[in-house]
Amino acid sequence: MEQQEKNVAALQGSLYCPICQGDVVLPVHFTCFPCESSCSEDYCVCLMCARRYLGFDLTRQQRSEPRKCLYCPCLVYRHTLLQGESTCFRKNRVYMRLDPKQYQCPLGCAFEGTQRALDRHVVDDCPFRTLTCECGESVRGDRVAAHRQGCVHYRGCPVCHVPVHLDAFSLHLRERHSLLRCMNTECPEIIRNDADVMADHLQRKCRYRLVKCKVCNRDAIAHKMGEHLTHHLQESRREMCQAADRLVMAQKEMTQAAEALSNDSENLLIN
Repeated sequence: MEQQEKNVAALQGSLYCPICQGDVVLPVHFTCFPCESSCSEDYCVCLMCARRYLGFDLTRQQRSEPRKCLYCPCLVYRHTLLQGESTCFRKNRVYMRLDPKQYQCPLGCAFEGTQRALDRHVVDDCPFRTLTCECGESVRGDRVAAHRQGCVHYRGCPVCHVPVHLDAFSLHLRERHSLLRCMNTECPEIIRNDADVMADHLQRKCRYRLVKCKVCNRDAIAHKMGEHLTHHLQESRREMCQAADRLVMAQKEMTQAAEALSNDSENLLIN
């Protein structure tokens, strides 16, 4: 126990954050800098300070500038930062386990606890914790619902208006509202969970059903049939124009032939 107290005292005396110049709360070591002297192993910084220093409080598009090691000229570039927090720093769990002090939640909520309790709280429970969406954006926990409204991986339910993950969208419609998406994957229509209703939609109403063209006897998507027929009309007009041009040329040739024949006849009469 005495040795543990000495270890705690030594750690507390040596661990201060070089970024915020205060006690290290949730200490981490940078692992993304390619320092030859491994200088990142010689100091810890606060988890929140590390996130801000490396730009994890910014969107992926905003993380464009390289970051410099705090103690040497080594740089880490955007392609490494985009791989995520787990590749950029690791937690000093030894210090978390030995430190008996109580700390306030660094994210701003009312929670207070030891480093270990704080670590669990920040990861699992804090309403202000940062979550990474599939689209790559870092989103605060209390803003996840708002983010999902515009995220490409979610779609708003037309009935309850809750954003639902695309992989679970059909299941949500079927189990919550007894509805189904149209079986044509491109069609956004929502249909009542009834085989006859779905069949009627697919045969007569779906804008993405295949319809046979009466001109060329080929299949075309229903909502593009007008464009398809317009193409036929343009082709017909072009063919008619070409035929009219050929007719005009034929008339000219016939006129020239008739004039030549008339001239020959007059010459014969004169002779």
